[in-house]
Amino acid sequence: MPLTDTHAHVWSVDGPGMGWLNENRFRAIRRDYSIADLLANMRVADVSDVVLVSSTTEVSESESLLEIGSQHPAIAGVVGWVPLSTPTETAAGLQRLTGNEKLVGLRYLDGWEPDHGVLVDGRARESLQLLDGLDLTLDVQVPFASALAACDAIASAAPNLTIVLDHMVSPVLHDRGAFDAWSRVVADLATRTNVFVKLSGWTTRHDDVPLALIRPFVDVLMARFGSRRLMMGSNWPVSSMRAGYRTTMAWTAELVDELSETEARCIGSETAVSVYRRDKR
Repeated sequence: MPLTDTHAHVWSVDGPGMGWLNENRFRAIRRDYSIADLLANMRVADVSDVVLVSSTTEVSESESLLEIGSQHPAIAGVVGWVPLSTPTETAAGLQRLTGNEKLVGLRYLDGWEPDHGVLVDGRARESLQLLDGLDLTLDVQVPFASALAACDAIASAAPNLTIVLDHMVSPVLHDRGAFDAWSRVVADLATRTNVFVKLSGWTTRHDDVPLALIRPFVDVLMARFGSRRLMMGSNWPVSSMRAGYRTTMAWTAELVDELSETEARCIGSETAVSVYRRDKR
């Protein structure tokens, strides 16, 4: 069965916007990770292709990822970044990126954005309107409590835009009350048919996360979204703080090991084909 990793990064520690690696919690991954490193890990894990995702809020990083993507068929696409603060800045960023066919989406990282909160508070409306109709996705990483507001703001400004919520809608672990609140948010999000979710990022949300703790979250996502709106992502090399690439992908596969073959194919690759439109490229 083909596997698509929908969330991986490559970077140079000296690259633009990589100052976040200087935080003490990231010291274990404070080094270069090249496309050669990623492709080698993919081969060992039997992953056929990958979506590279921006790890900074720098357009120049996205340009570099697109250049890498153009050189490697195993890179199914690139999710880049442009500022959403003003339509002028957004248009300038899009002009630099949209000429490359490997661009499949853009990313918004709440908390890391230069203009924090611009998506949730509605100030990005005109910028979002520029994205509508471009056949791109918008990957969104926000705290789960902000996810509904973010999706509503996007839908209001750009109703044709496909939304991908990163890292399982950012659940809070080891907190029953937070699990119940997260579950209610997920149920509401699932009523929006243009919203998809990545099974990614969970290995680094706590120092020691057993699969038994994560499985209830995956069960809720499966019950609400179904396999056709879920996809796998490694979050490599951030995931390396907890486990190697092959182990991370194997753990994620184990979380959905009771699914039917059809459901497993959807999460493993077919949802990615649909969302990132690889079949049209």
